[in-house]
Amino acid sequence: MTMQDDLPIHNTLERQLNEMALAAGRKRQSKQTGFIHYFYPEPEDDLSQTIPVAENVWFILALLRSKTGEQIAEAKDSLERLLYFQNPLDGNFPVYMHEYPHCKDKFFGAQLLPAFYYILKEFHAVLGVDLRHRLESAISHLLSFLLKAYTEQASTYSIGLKIAAAAKMLGIELKNKAFGTYGEQLLQQLLSIKMQAAWFIPSFIADICIALQLAYTHIQHSEWLAFWQHLAATWHAPTKSYIGPWLKLYQARDEPQPTLYDLYLGYFGKEFSSRALKEAAYHLQAVQIRPTGEFLPVKSLPFTFAGSWQESRWLTHQEKTFAYSLIDKKALFKGFEENAFHPLSIIWGNEHKVHSFVCQKSNWENLEFNIKDQEIELDFALSAVPELEEREKCRELSFFFDVDPTAEISLEGQLASTFELGETFILNTSHIALSLRIVKEAGEGKFMGHLMRGNRSSQNQLKGINRFQSYDWNVFIRTLRREATCKLKVRLQIMRCVD
Repeated sequence: MTMQDDLPIHNTLERQLNEMALAAGRKRQSKQTGFIHYFYPEPEDDLSQTIPVAENVWFILALLRSKTGEQIAEAKDSLERLLYFQNPLDGNFPVYMHEYPHCKDKFFGAQLLPAFYYILKEFHAVLGVDLRHRLESAISHLLSFLLKAYTEQASTYSIGLKIAAAAKMLGIELKNKAFGTYGEQLLQQLLSIKMQAAWFIPSFIADICIALQLAYTHIQHSEWLAFWQHLAATWHAPTKSYIGPWLKLYQARDEPQPTLYDLYLGYFGKEFSSRALKEAAYHLQAVQIRPTGEFLPVKSLPFTFAGSWQESRWLTHQEKTFAYSLIDKKALFKGFEENAFHPLSIIWGNEHKVHSFVCQKSNWENLEFNIKDQEIELDFALSAVPELEEREKCRELSFFFDVDPTAEISLEGQLASTFELGETFILNTSHIALSLRIVKEAGEGKFMGHLMRGNRSSQNQLKGINRFQSYDWNVFIRTLRREATCKLKVRLQIMRCVD
């Protein structure tokens, strides 16, 4: 299939993405101010009075792309008012309008530059002379501030990429050679350091895609081919889910939380998952996905992809109905949230529903894993002996899987809530059967296994009426007594159910 043949499909997806952004914006738009009202700590609070700048910039771009006279006029009015909230001294913007003229995040403007660029590039004739000049001046002022700030103190990898890509392209659009040179040099510098933690975090992967789509006609034909190949290798097409090592991934009730990443990979794969299509505020960011006509190669399954990062070995394996990933805890470094780190993650299902079985927040310091004869062996070296009064720390190993009314659970073939080392836990679902057996590998100690309802630490929907809800089953090993040095071995088998 040629790229030209592919474009009409992607044009349809592009319209769908813009309609999703418009719907998300209209839902959160105030009739009084005309702006989107939204508060990050309480995103679905209907009484939000705060006006975020980024969401309103994305909404302006969505309005312009609708190409209807009324919505274009609305976009121009909103843009004209929004530009007044740029700090006249340094050129940055506040996160919320009410914070003006204070800008608490000096790199916040990097979130605005891609959309500002597309507004200027695609609609310079529509804006009119005065508004176009105001926007050009605002962009130039903002970019100058960001380049100076980044030179003085570098920000994160993904923010650096956005600044570099914007500088490269705005250097051309604004005919500013200094911007273009800085952008090209920074892109080469970031390219040279190769794989980073951001490559394993879906929300950051989306930021990288925004930057690379801005800077290059096609990612797969650019110098960033290695990233494109990594992108394809860590996407599980049958469930339309990320399945690279879960360095930072949150759970939204009974499924992984969808983000802009899911829209990006759905776009590259020509179909969105059901969870990605559910209305959400992040849909406003969909306007940053540029139609390129490139799509992910179809992998032949089963497929295994492995490597090492931060002295941690990692591996991901994909089958038609399930996939799993593994990574050692050494990858969890300062600045990362342990609540969102998963050394083991198993997913199964389809594009309509994804289930997961994960290991989280256990009392161990080292993990070694081996795959042999379709069995996953996990060797956990336990941390210091916990105080018996510290109930959470006494949970040496902890596994979670989402509640599925159709699944069957058993311990040694029986219904039970406690078990001993060496006994087998079995989970039977419509897609896979999973067996878990834990034994003592080294050291002395007495342990007890438990099965009870709970929530994985990455669950982020325990708010309001849901604050007492439990979305998971929790299988964990509790210490009764043990020596300081002790190792536990976990044997996991995943069997595909017959279609």
